[in-house]
Amino acid sequence: MSIISLSTYVDMSGAATPSSGIIMGLDISDGKLKQKGTSGVVTEIGSGAGSGSAGTSGSSGSSGSSGTSGIIGATGPSGLDGGNSIKWIYGSRSINGEFILNSNDFTQVSNVVWMNNFSQIGDSTSWLEALSDYNNLFPGAAYIKISELTDPNIYGIYQITSNNDDNPSVYRGYEITNISANGTPTNGLEYSISWIIMGGNSGSSGSSGSSGTRGSSGTSGSSGSSGSSGYSGADAANTLKWTLDNTLTAATFEKFDTNSETNTLSVNSISINKTSITGYVGNWLETIHTMVTASADSVYLQITKSDDATIFGIYSLSTSTDNGTHYTFDVSISGVIASNGILLESRDYSISFILQSIGNPGSNGSSGTSGSSGTRGSSGTSGTSGTSGTSGTSGTSGTNGSSGTSGSSGSSGSSGVSGLLVMNNPAIVSSDTLSLSPLPSIQADYFSADTSITGANAAISLTLPPAESPGLVPDGKVVHIKDEGGYAGTNNITVIAHTAENIDGESSYVINTNYGSVTLVKNTSGPWFIISKKV
Repeated sequence: MSIISLSTYVDMSGAATPSSGIIMGLDISDGKLKQKGTSGVVTEIGSGAGSGSAGTSGSSGSSGSSGTSGIIGATGPSGLDGGNSIKWIYGSRSINGEFILNSNDFTQVSNVVWMNNFSQIGDSTSWLEALSDYNNLFPGAAYIKISELTDPNIYGIYQITSNNDDNPSVYRGYEITNISANGTPTNGLEYSISWIIMGGNSGSSGSSGSSGTRGSSGTSGSSGSSGSSGYSGADAANTLKWTLDNTLTAATFEKFDTNSETNTLSVNSISINKTSITGYVGNWLETIHTMVTASADSVYLQITKSDDATIFGIYSLSTSTDNGTHYTFDVSISGVIASNGILLESRDYSISFILQSIGNPGSNGSSGTSGSSGTRGSSGTSGTSGTSGTSGTSGTSGTNGSSGTSGSSGSSGSSGVSGLLVMNNPAIVSSDTLSLSPLPSIQADYFSADTSITGANAAISLTLPPAESPGLVPDGKVVHIKDEGGYAGTNNITVIAHTAENIDGESSYVINTNYGSVTLVKNTSGPWFIISKKV
């Protein structure tokens, strides 16, 4: 085989001797065209006396045809939302799977959001009806968030002021007031929508007690703990991710630190960069900063290890500082609401928040003047409250009499529905023992009952699980039961307390009106109290 090299200079004397044929090239020593044969002798081409005619050039071979391009694979589906979140596409309220705002701007002070009864995952009528029911039960306590899946910095957080259900068989509408927002929605893009109920209604004042000393006030209901963050895919609404780096590097993109403290029970300071793993979220963090600055302990911040929900911490924030690249939040004294486990370096964590001070807690009744002496009258019973029950007022003073027994103290008010998601359980069509959401959560449970089935078993009985044994049902647990079939007037729904417990002093409560409902809360001493009912 012969080798020819004309594009570069070659050291012909040092080139390897070919086993057959010749090597041709421009010699590096003088730039002349030379050849080297099988004998190893290098000679200049064209130095001989004879001359021969040049050979004709061979014709070029035709080029091979190009291969066809491969087909682009189809786009994979979006990950499932976490928690109480469902997806719609922005476009029209009359088309399945779509929603629209009355004014195409997230930052409008007042607006209306319309959602078709069918979301991107299917029929979501019950989910929307539950939101409408809660908005009727707790006016002004319902909040809704809309966020763009591809850019979490395009979002809106709103308080729902009223329902706007002019065509509920096709879509649902809600009048909303802006809390925090950024950007405008885009036709054809997918959005995650979630809602929460925050705070309970004000409790009514207790009646005045007869003369005697004032009974002690009932204890406040315990605050609800926040729900755990959603897992990877698209995180739950209002949840973003950062990586823990406790070398105090929250000034670096996508990092947060806990002031070198890794025990979730001992965290007292949390710093978070304004850029999360999913992008810039300065407005999201500014919402927390604004609320904490305006009212200390108004925000609960939850940190959860993304691949292990048992490692978490929920903290009440007392102060907030904007450091330019990041925010630093101080945890209140005794501000660790709930925690478990040790935080690990260089791992991803989901961080979310709820606003604790926006709800409508029950107010305390005013104190009365001292009653006249005589026998000491029993204290007034406390009114049913959203948060703490109000104490009964004492009667006016009179002449001294013999001392009597002191009045019993007012019972504690049931806690309001705090910033917790509501677990919507499948419809129940036959008698059953209710299964509540797992500990340690006091997440509210919603049970729909349908007694439209004809026959001997049309009326059903729902038995509450035991509350008197520690660890079975936490104090402050809220359970909502509703006749969604609209047949309870004929086929009653009986809610039965567990053995040795009661519901407002009775062994059971009967829903016997069409579309009737009852909302119960578990008390510290074991029984269940009715905090609202529809008859």
